[in-house]
Amino acid sequence: NFTINLTNLGLASNTATTITFILKQGSTGYYPSALQIGGVAQTYNTNWYWQGGSTPTGTANKKDIVSYSITNNGGTYTTYAQLVSFG
Repeated sequence: NFTINLTNLGLASNTATTITFILKQGSTGYYPSALQIGGVAQTYNTNWYWQGGSTPTGTANKKDIVSYSITNNGGTYTTYAQLVSFG
């Protein structure tokens, strides 16, 4: 599993964006286990949430689509994430 670090996000205060990653998985499925914005960790307890409330796992030999909806609330980021697997 790996960390995503979004650098130079450039998200103005009180705006939102969506970022999507397409992961072509091999015999072992991986997923982003951590997210950073400008090197600052986004954590489960504060601003990092997975759809359904639990961390997914990568799906072997498929394509996983990971999408993040990110809001900048006056300098504080809130991040929502989802992972969907496709054959």
